[in-house]
Amino acid sequence: MKAAYKKKYLKIIFSDNRKYFILFFLLSSLSLLYGSVITILRSRRSRYKYKSKKPVLSVGNITWGGTGKTPLAIELGNYIKSAGFKLGVIHHGGAAGDEVALLKQNIPGARVLQSTSKLAALIELERDSEIDIILIDDGYQNWNIERDLNILCLNFRKPFGNGFLIPRGSLRERCSAISRADIIMVNKVRNQESFIYTSNIKRYNSHAPLVFTKYKIKELYDVFNQTQLCMQDIFRIRASFITAVADAEYVKTILVNMNIDIKDGFIYPDHHLFREEDLVSIKNNIAEDVKAIFITEKDYVKIKDNLEFVKDVFNDKLLILFKIGLEYLDNEKALFGRLDILLDSLSS
Repeated sequence: MKAAYKKKYLKIIFSDNRKYFILFFLLSSLSLLYGSVITILRSRRSRYKYKSKKPVLSVGNITWGGTGKTPLAIELGNYIKSAGFKLGVIHHGGAAGDEVALLKQNIPGARVLQSTSKLAALIELERDSEIDIILIDDGYQNWNIERDLNILCLNFRKPFGNGFLIPRGSLRERCSAISRADIIMVNKVRNQESFIYTSNIKRYNSHAPLVFTKYKIKELYDVFNQTQLCMQDIFRIRASFITAVADAEYVKTILVNMNIDIKDGFIYPDHHLFREEDLVSIKNNIAEDVKAIFITEKDYVKIKDNLEFVKDVFNDKLLILFKIGLEYLDNEKALFGRLDILLDSLSS
């Protein structure tokens, strides 16, 4: 799906405009079909689950993107590495490869496999005698793989998407699928009213602990000058941002919370590969008084190989890369306590 069409499609399905009534009716009919197919597939694939000889943990979601599962996978991967264990990571075979690049860059020493078949990748990693434990990024819908720890990520603002299955909505499975989670991460919390979702989530899963998190800035980097920046360097700077992530509004929220004066944003669909014409178009439409352009690490990996061109286009601006991590607001011990139990089993 071309970027412009995908962007418009997502905007439509999350709207409640009555002028789309006929389209919504058709999409809802397709969602019913999709739901039936998913039910059949899950039933068949769950019948014979593959049990790995090595511990397996999975990080996943029930909606299209924007739940923070890859930053969590990175955090868990480095925790496992710091405990002295060798890690294998499995990711789906996405065309953009931005998340795979992030995993490789941010979990040094981990063996990262990108494959359309997570089961095949799991079997391959099992054969690697140096690997102690396997992490599946985006593995919640792999019903044919037994997990030792199954972690579900939900977006604080849209924990259940728009309430509809694909293609009428963004749900990959019905909300009842939440019952399979061992731990539920509610990420991108925007205020302290975290517990308003507790009762809704607990309706589907009463046994899994809820862990609440939000993003925090770990590092600021001046890309063109190759220097580290501090918060004082960018305080109230007039800026724009470029992003192609699932939850672009949260990117803006992070920047605004850093006391940056955001003039505008150039938002593309999740995993969009930036072309040279995209960058030229941004340059032609960016406000003249903008001094800096902010970009996420996930977006940066898609332009870094063409940095000379990017520098020529934005030669009068700062290009600032901001790296994010997770800040735990509640119940952090529930997550790492369960992980420690899994790691202790490797030591015994």
